[in-house]
Amino acid sequence: MSQFHLILASDGSAGAQKAAEWIRQHFTAETAQVTVLTVSHNPVDLGSSDFAPTPAYSEALEDAATNDARDAAHDTASWLQDFHPQVMVISGRSIVPAIIAYVEQHPADAIVIGRREHSLVHNLLVGSVSSGLISESSIPVWLIP
Repeated sequence: MSQFHLILASDGSAGAQKAAEWIRQHFTAETAQVTVLTVSHNPVDLGSSDFAPTPAYSEALEDAATNDARDAAHDTASWLQDFHPQVMVISGRSIVPAIIAYVEQHPADAIVIGRREHSLVHNLLVGSVSSGLISESSIPVWLIP
């Protein structure tokens, strides 16, 4: 019997924990291989203006974002200990394209993502990762409420 390969897109939120719990309820370590994927990103364009931080400060911001992403990934992975999930932290300026690029390079059967509670205004102005993945992914995206 072959295993499903699931990519759990995680930001360490309660939604990601719900998605991990959903995987535990519907799969076993024998039926699913899980990769917990977190994107380390710094959405602020530091530019080249006179007010831009020094390169050392920019590097410190990037390191902090990477450490936060790594912590979030490991927190989510701890909910799936029995699955021995692979934990991946990737960098990207934008979350959805980074996840899509990862999936193109590392084939999987589905992306699992937990729903976050954002206001309608937030989703209209900023968009949402789940909406972006649903519209851009070439594989099924399972959105867990």
